[in-house]
Amino acid sequence: MWLTIIFSELIKFCIEAFHGFNPKTIDELVYPYLTFNFHIIPGEPGQFGSYLDIEVFDNKGSNQLPLELLTQNISDHFERGYFTNKDYTIQSEFISSKPIPTGSTVVSRRLIQLKLKIDRRI
Repeated sequence: MWLTIIFSELIKFCIEAFHGFNPKTIDELVYPYLTFNFHIIPGEPGQFGSYLDIEVFDNKGSNQLPLELLTQNISDHFERGYFTNKDYTIQSEFISSKPIPTGSTVVSRRLIQLKLKIDRRI
């Protein structure tokens, strides 16, 4: 499945990455971590697209530098990325990155949005 390519790229940046949400309790959380969701968009035969939303969480309080650097590294990696396995070829394009309010003075959150073009290798 094409999602395994994306997951294997994401775990290069965080030890823990989850599709949808982090199922751990507050006491079990390991920072930084990320979650991701995707939305499929139709394409030509043998091809489709996806918008990928990546949310990155860290608990460094007022020290935003580690989260900003991590967000920038992920954005740079996927800016004009090209990823492949035996079944799929994926081209990625960076769309945006922005902070998301958490209501916490300790936990910070960033949203990274990507657009993917996914080709089935036949």
